[in-house]
Amino acid sequence: MKKIVSIIFILFVSFMVFSVPSNVEAKTLRQMKEELATAKANLSSNQAKMREAQERVKKYRNEINASTVEIEKCQNEIEEARIKIQELEVEIKEKQKEIDELLRFLQVSKGENVYLEYVFGATSFTDFIYRTAIVEQLSDYNDKLIDEMYDLIEQNKQLQKELEAKIQELEKKIEQLKKDLAKVNLTIDDLYDDQKDLNAEIKAYEVEVKFYEDYGCKLDQEISDCLNVPYANGFVRPTDYGYISSNYGWRSLNLSGSNFHSGIDIALPEGNKVYPSAPGYVAKKVIKSSCGGNMLYIQHSVNGKKYTTVYMHLKSFNVNVGDTVFLTTVIAYSGGGASTRGYDRCTTGAHLHFGMFNGWTSSKSNLINPRDKVNFPAIYNRYYSRW
Repeated sequence: MKKIVSIIFILFVSFMVFSVPSNVEAKTLRQMKEELATAKANLSSNQAKMREAQERVKKYRNEINASTVEIEKCQNEIEEARIKIQELEVEIKEKQKEIDELLRFLQVSKGENVYLEYVFGATSFTDFIYRTAIVEQLSDYNDKLIDEMYDLIEQNKQLQKELEAKIQELEKKIEQLKKDLAKVNLTIDDLYDDQKDLNAEIKAYEVEVKFYEDYGCKLDQEISDCLNVPYANGFVRPTDYGYISSNYGWRSLNLSGSNFHSGIDIALPEGNKVYPSAPGYVAKKVIKSSCGGNMLYIQHSVNGKKYTTVYMHLKSFNVNVGDTVFLTTVIAYSGGGASTRGYDRCTTGAHLHFGMFNGWTSSKSNLINPRDKVNFPAIYNRYYSRW
């Protein structure tokens, strides 16, 4: 039985592999170099944005530090005002006691007017004027002194209110600065991820361009004329078994809206063999991208049309750029779990992300649903063969 299955498999592989037809889409080495130049320009722009964002971070942090120092200064001033109020209140009480003692003759005691006794006890008119003036001056002076102290207390209380209001404003400012800082930090994180991805893309382009140059492809020669890409009449599944955990297209995320999923996720343990979905040519290898991890791009010619397949979250590679691969070629081993999570922030667990493009390109505008070309089971179902 196994022998019969092997013979059928060999016949199937033989049926799928032919020479490259002459009507495939054109792409030249010059275009590849232009794409490389564009990627480098994007990297340069990314680096400029990164520097600008870092300057904003520096500015926000300096403002936060300055506001924190100002808050501390206000808090010290509030404490000084509070102490001053306490001192003035004690002084007022003491002064009031003095006034009570010095001016007790202003009070009526035992039905007699002590004030009149003091004034009319003068021995002369001059003494009378003097005594009257003393009483009035003492009373006016102490009243004025107490009024000034109460004014100082009110001023200090008002200062406390103003300082507390200022602290609240500064705290609001710091809170807003922290939010702005968090946004910039997120921007920096995104820019850093983009930078890593661009560096990986540039390196992949450089390897690809060098291969074409070493292969002898001329600058304006179509790559399809320069290379011998196997011809096939269809696609198969890229693993021996798996569980369809996510489809191509828009999908909802828990409490955070939705996003567009650019391929089909096949859940399976790390270290499983990954095969090309059709015979083809290894066009690009991306190492440790921040979103997608290790990735392989393979170019195909299927029924006279050009396609590109991508395999993401790989644990390791088994082929290089320029290799011709067939259905039985092990191109990589699946990852997406603990082995890749350190650098691949987009992985959600051990799985293979399988994507497909029209043409020999990795442009998002050329993405197509792999289900249109590959016989995958419905979502949340398993398969146990590549056909």
